[in-house]
Amino acid sequence: MEVDENFAVREVSAGVERFSDSSHCLCFARDVRQCFPELIGLEDILQELLRGDRDSFELKGIARSTHPDQPLYIDLYIIGDRDDPEEDAKLMLFVEDVTERMVLEQTLVHRTNEAALLYNALASAKNYIDNIISSMADALLVVNSEGAIKTVNRATQELLGYTHAELVGQPINAIVQDAAFCKPASNYFPLPRMKF
Repeated sequence: MEVDENFAVREVSAGVERFSDSSHCLCFARDVRQCFPELIGLEDILQELLRGDRDSFELKGIARSTHPDQPLYIDLYIIGDRDDPEEDAKLMLFVEDVTERMVLEQTLVHRTNEAALLYNALASAKNYIDNIISSMADALLVVNSEGAIKTVNRATQELLGYTHAELVGQPINAIVQDAAFCKPASNYFPLPRMKF
């Protein structure tokens, strides 16, 4: 689209009306701000482009559709054209349909937000469980499938006289010497010997 110094539309490419705010305003000599109201308030920037004080200007992610089922987003690129000294300066406006990119970005942001909410919920649940475990009066040892201790509570540390760091990672059979306890457990995973 070509626009003169008074912001009047001088030339229009086929199909541009699809991207304007209202298709009837793309008639010859109409003010471009009627077609693209996003340009209202940017007159100083447009004048800089016309004078050659600025190379280009972009407006990205402009929503054009009022129907959520049929989104339409555009990017607007504006450059000043002063190539011909015999002619008045003009603006060239280029419109790009970026609907697919914007929909993908919105989907990504939505999924990122969902993941953050899930992470926060998991962190909150973990803190809740950790508080329960640490405040239990009974000894508690949690082991992994190899029989290594993964978690102990304060009561376990006080009962056994070892620190958390000394217990975590050690095999359970180093703590529990009862063969009746360890034998059934060994059916599920091997129980290596603990070395202090």
